[in-house]
Formats: sequence, C-alpha cells, structure tokens
Amino acid sequence: MSQQTFNLKEIIEMAIQIERSGVAFYRRLKEQSVDREAKGLFQTLEKAEHQHIRDFEKVLKSALKKHRNLEYPASSQELLYLRAFASRRIFQNPDDAEAKAAATSTAIEGIEMALDFELRSVTFFQEMARIIEDPDDRASVEELELQEKAHAAMLYEMKEKLQNTVPDS
Repeated sequence: MSQQTFNLKEIIEMAIQIERSGVAFYRRLKEQSVDREAKGLFQTLEKAEHQHIRDFEKVLKSALKKHRNLEYPASSQELLYLRAFASRRIFQNPDDAEAKAAATSTAIEGIEMALDFELRSVTFFQEMARIIEDPDDRASVEELELQEKAHAAMLYEMKEKLQNTVPDS
C-alpha cells in the first residue's frame, strides 16, 4: 500500500457536516412528532447536535492554531475506507436529512433512522479519534463519541417505551 496523506481540516469539516444533518433531522422529527416524550427527546438531541457543531469548530480552531493544516500519513486503504464511510452516510446533507425525517410516518420509524445515524456517527468519531495525534484534540473527539453513544442509548430507551405502549392489533 502506498503512503498518502489526509487533511485534518477536511475530516473535522466532515464531522461538522454530519452534525448539521443531525440538527435538520431532529428538528424535523421534533416538528412532526405527536408523542410529547418523543418530541422532547428530539428537541434535546437537536440541541446536542448544535453543541457538537460548536465543539467541533473549537477542535478545528485548536488544531489549525497548533498545527496549521496538518496532514496525516495514511495508506491508500485507510483513505479509501474513510471515503467509503463518508459516501455511506445516512444523510448526504441537511436537506437530505430533513427530507428523510419528513418521510417517516411514526416516531418509532424516526427513532430507528436516528439510531442508525447515531451509531454511524460513533463509528466515524472513533475513526477520527484514532487518527488524531494531538492528545487534547483526540480527547475532545472521544468525548463527542461518548455523547453520541448516550444519544443512541436514549433513542433505544424511547423506542422500547413507545413499542410497549403501542396497542396490539
């Protein structure tokens, strides 16, 4: 495998784009939800995604200040993996996220899609943390990964609660 480089700024900007899509997705789910508890959860997650954008912008600013626009070495296989992962995002952009949320017909359907989104975000952030050399910047990304895991747990708990309250047909 040949050695190439990837740009830290591009990776962090991809994470920011993921979070922007999350904001749009949760905003739309919140607006269309009729279940009060689900609506509250979607609002909480929308706010969390806004905070993640601010957090990643801090990581980006810190990384650029310390390292300018650091290039990391990577094998062509690692680069292809990151590109493949980015191409398989659930939401390509905020408009796509909003449209997919609008297409859901139940809170449970929205939660299922949100779980996929959060779990894929965890994986992406794990990969980011693995390749970021600066310990402070890596710790910031690892904290965001933990928050995404907490989001997935909250969503799963809400899904189970809603499934247990749906009347049998």
